[in-house]
Amino acid sequence: MTLLQAILLGIVQGLTEFIPISSTAHLVLAGRVMNLGLTPEQTTASIAVIQLGTLLAVIAYFAPDIWNITRAFVHDHFVLLKSGRRDQFNRANDHAALSHEALLGWLVIIGSIPVGVVGLLFKKQIEGTFTKNLWVIA
Repeated sequence: MTLLQAILLGIVQGLTEFIPISSTAHLVLAGRVMNLGLTPEQTTASIAVIQLGTLLAVIAYFAPDIWNITRAFVHDHFVLLKSGRRDQFNRANDHAALSHEALLGWLVIIGSIPVGVVGLLFKKQIEGTFTKNLWVIA
């Protein structure tokens, strides 16, 4: 794969990742149109590397939000564990609660559980049929 071909695949990835179409299928199709002649293993590896770039860009863009959520999650839980439901004057505080960011951290964790369960339960089917059948990918 030449540098120009890699750049073109990166452009396809960038244009298709955040709209409700399969960026993976478009990368496979673009590779076929450019006649890259890659083996299935090479195609999978190149797509993984290209999509890793997207992941790094998303993490860089959302880094302040990720940091704020993580910091609030750890801080709020540490404070609740340390002081229980008491304020700084050791008075009972029935309104002690997590911040909005800490609650968002819980929502991210809870929302990730179903994806993880489905991924573990259907790992073989996902790795087999869904990654090799272009009609399913599209």
